[in-house]
Amino acid sequence: MIQDFLERLDFSPKEILVYLTLVQKGRLTANQLATATKLNRTTTYGVLSGLVAKGLVIEDLGSPTSVYLPASTVSLIEYFEKKERDVRKQKELATRAVSEINRLASKHPFLLAKISFVDESNMESHLIKHTPLWCSNLLAYDSVWRGFQDSRLLQNFPEYFDWLYSKGLSGPIVQELITEDNPAELEFEQHNHIDKRKIKIWQHGYDFTYSTWVMGDYVIMIQGKDHPFYLIEIKDPALAKNLRDLFSGIWKFLQ
Repeated sequence: MIQDFLERLDFSPKEILVYLTLVQKGRLTANQLATATKLNRTTTYGVLSGLVAKGLVIEDLGSPTSVYLPASTVSLIEYFEKKERDVRKQKELATRAVSEINRLASKHPFLLAKISFVDESNMESHLIKHTPLWCSNLLAYDSVWRGFQDSRLLQNFPEYFDWLYSKGLSGPIVQELITEDNPAELEFEQHNHIDKRKIKIWQHGYDFTYSTWVMGDYVIMIQGKDHPFYLIEIKDPALAKNLRDLFSGIWKFLQ
C-alpha cells in the first residue's frame, strides 16, 4: 500500500526501495543499503543523493563512514509544500510570459501556430474546456454550428455530449449537422429531443470516418472511429469561411 502511495507521488521504484529500507532498518551506510536493496553501490549513492536533496534522508557525517537515516515523516509534507510553492511561482511567471507573448503576437499575427493537435487521452477534457471559446467566437458570425459528424462520437464521448446539451450549448447557437443513417444517431434522437440540435441524414452511401465542425474562425476535425482517437483544431478565418459556405450550401441541398 505504501509503495502505491509513493509511486503516485512520483517516487521512482529505486527511491521507494531505498527510502523504505531506511525507514525499516534505521541508520545504514551506503554499502549496507546496497546489500539490503541488492542495488549496486553507484546506483545506491545516486539514489541517496537525490533523497538527501529532497530533504527526505539525512546524511550523518559525524562518523568515519557516512551513515544515512530517514528524516522525520514531516519532511515528506514539507517537500511537497515546497514543490507547491515552486509551481505557484512558475504559474505566475507563465502568466506574465503569456501576456508578453500575446502583446508581441498582436504586432506579428503569424508568429504563433494556429493548429493544435490533441491526443485521445486529452480529447474529452479539451472539448469541454474549448467549446465555450468556440461558441463565443461563433457568436460573431451567424450563430450556426455547422459541419458533418461521425455519429460514433456520440458513443465514444458521452460525457462531453451530456455536458454540451445540458450546459454547453447556450444562447442563440444552434447546430446544423450532417450525419449518417447510423443506429447510434437514430438511438440518440429517440432518447433526446434537443431543439438546438438540427440534423440531416446523408443518404448517398458514405460512411463518415471523420467529423468536421466549423465554429466562427475555428475548424475542428475529429478522428473518433478507430483508436487512437485524435482532434485537430485550426484557427483560420479564411478556411472557416470556405467550409461555412460549403456546409451551408449542402444543408440547403439535403432534404
